[in-house]
Amino acid sequence: MKLIALQFLLHLKRNGFVGFFIVGLLIPFGFIYIRNLLDTKIHSRKDIEELTTIPFLGDVPHSDSDSKVVINNDSRTGIAEAFRLIRTNLNFMLPNKVDTAGKAIFVTSTTSGEGKSFVSINLAAALSLSNKKVLLLGMDLRAPKVTKYLGIAERKGSYQLYYK
Repeated sequence: MKLIALQFLLHLKRNGFVGFFIVGLLIPFGFIYIRNLLDTKIHSRKDIEELTTIPFLGDVPHSDSDSKVVINNDSRTGIAEAFRLIRTNLNFMLPNKVDTAGKAIFVTSTTSGEGKSFVSINLAAALSLSNKKVLLLGMDLRAPKVTKYLGIAERKGSYQLYYK
């Protein structure tokens, strides 16, 4: 009887290790699968192309520079080239009419700090470098950043102008 009980305990111990090993693998894989399933962020260009039919103009890498204007005639950095690529793609996408109507580009996002002013300023600079006429309007309601980044004297924001 002791031998049967000992064999049963050894069998249970061996199967228990296998069971714990399987559970130890399933829990992390299940967690990773559920986390990826619930992830709604855009991580790459591929995510945008798969989910929408909106044309993709280009990527702007993160800038570690303190300067807000990163593009000029002589700059050959990756960020400057990215803005030149976006400018070229815009030239292909925007209609090429000879009328006097201008073309408008609207840069927006949901929260502050996502780079609206940075992209607007550098895109305007890229377009002006190709001899295009550019009018940059910083329509931030309460805290105009375009004037600060360009070193222009601080003035009232659009909110104060409309509701004064």
